[in-house]
Amino acid sequence: MLRLGCAVRLQYGQRRWRRAVGVGQGAGSQALFVSHWPVASDAAVKLTTAMFRAQIANPGIGKAEAHRRAIAAVMTDRDNPMYAHPLFWAPFVVV
Repeated sequence: MLRLGCAVRLQYGQRRWRRAVGVGQGAGSQALFVSHWPVASDAAVKLTTAMFRAQIANPGIGKAEAHRRAIAAVMTDRDNPMYAHPLFWAPFVVV
């Protein structure tokens, strides 16, 4: 899975962003994890890490289910209760 952030799209523009996606797919990536808008880096790290951990712990689940579980984990993070707000997890999608 290739992870692309909003910054890539904003920095390079639509044409180059599509080219970056093509490179990821050409490199054998079966899915993309992208954000629609910039988010706090630590929230992005927590979400991404939780998603990969969910897939490693449960190899039979799909990427979308791993993403759903990661969102639930981030939303209920006792150390960072503000992460329950959609601002921190809603921009991410699995494509």
